[in-house]
Amino acid sequence: NNIRALYEDSKGNLWIGTDGGGLVKFNPYSTDPSKRFIYINDKEGFYSKYVLVIKEDITGVLWIGTREDGLFSYDPAPSRPSRQLTGKENEKIQHFTIKDGLSSKLVRCIYTDRKGKMWVADIDTVVGIDVKDAKITDKIQIGSAKFLNDIEVAEDGRVFISDICCTRALKSCC
Repeated sequence: NNIRALYEDSKGNLWIGTDGGGLVKFNPYSTDPSKRFIYINDKEGFYSKYVLVIKEDITGVLWIGTREDGLFSYDPAPSRPSRQLTGKENEKIQHFTIKDGLSSKLVRCIYTDRKGKMWVADIDTVVGIDVKDAKITDKIQIGSAKFLNDIEVAEDGRVFISDICCTRALKSCC
C-alpha cells in the first residue's frame, strides 16, 4: 500500500495513512514488538482504507480525512467528555459525514489554527469547525475551485487555500 499521509502526534507516535491499507499507528518507544505497529480497523470503529490526511487538534484529538468516507476523529483519551459533532460520548473513534455538515465524502486537507478552529477542505468547499464545542461555524464554497489542496491560516484569521488544478496558487476565502 502507498503511504498518503504521515503525522507525528504530541506523544511522539507516528500515524501512517495508506492508500488501501487504512490507518496505522507506529509507537517507536514500545519495547514490545507486537505493539510497535497497531492497525486501526473496524474493531475500533475505523473502516476507511484510503487515508489522505491526519492532524491533531489543540485538545489532543486526531482528525483523519479520507478519500471516500468523510472525516474521522480519534480520541486517545475517550474517557474525557465528548466534544464531537455526533454527540456520542466515550468513543475512541467517531465518524463525520455529509449529514453531519461536511460537503463531501472526500476530505483532502485539515488545518487547526491557534484559536482552536479546525479547517477541513474537500474539492471546492472549506468547513470551519470549533473543536472545543464541536460545532461547524463556517462553510465556504470556493466557486472557481477545481481541487482544493492545502490550507493555511494567517495570524489575523484569514484562511488561505491552494487549488491544485488552477493557475492561481493561493486565495483568501475569509
